[in-house]
Amino acid sequence: MWKLQGAEPLTGIDQRYKFPYTPEPVNVDLLAGRLVPTGGDL
Repeated sequence: MWKLQGAEPLTGIDQRYKFPYTPEPVNVDLLAGRLVPTGGDL
């Protein structure tokens, strides 16, 4: 049934991030469009 509705539009993030090398994981919250300490989407 979800195909009848079509695809949802992508959410754009108009920001650039530089990721320095670190042994700790980097968490990104895609809905908020920012780096978070824990619980990100990526």
